[in-house]
Amino acid sequence: MIRVSRFSSFLCVALAAAALGGVAGCGGSTPKAPGAAVQVSATPAPTDLPSGLKQQFVTAESDTLKALKTGGDQLKQLPDPATGAQVKQVLDPMVAATGAFDKQLKAMPWPSRSVAKVDAVVAADSAWIADADRLGGSATVTKADMSGSLGKDLIRQQAAIDQVRGDLGLPPL
Repeated sequence: MIRVSRFSSFLCVALAAAALGGVAGCGGSTPKAPGAAVQVSATPAPTDLPSGLKQQFVTAESDTLKALKTGGDQLKQLPDPATGAQVKQVLDPMVAATGAFDKQLKAMPWPSRSVAKVDAVVAADSAWIADADRLGGSATVTKADMSGSLGKDLIRQQAAIDQVRGDLGLPPL
């Protein structure tokens, strides 16, 4: 079974709660509270990592999780069905946080062996953003629509993020 990272796990939980039936493909550990201290694993990082890269990643991931948690809580409060405008209002800050995370990832000094993995995270996030934008532009959106449309993207996101975490010596979450 594929495990869901904390990054996509917050979104997965939010969508599952919004759909009241769960998201296909979501599973794994329960996300930690966004206010909880982010702990860098004791797993030794590879020796070719630039100084501070691991902590930069953990900080960027933590900041993004806070925005996703807030959005997830708001998704749960939407009516079913909701208007596209209502969905867009909730998803836009989540999209912005995801985009900011991707920009931070791309700006970090990755070793050459990690660049393709970072690109995979950005590609997976781009698919999620495109689906979120499409839902926000719809006349009405059911919670099942949100779950189905965005759930498939979460599988790609979590797999890609776990690959990057592995390169940093961090465990999959």
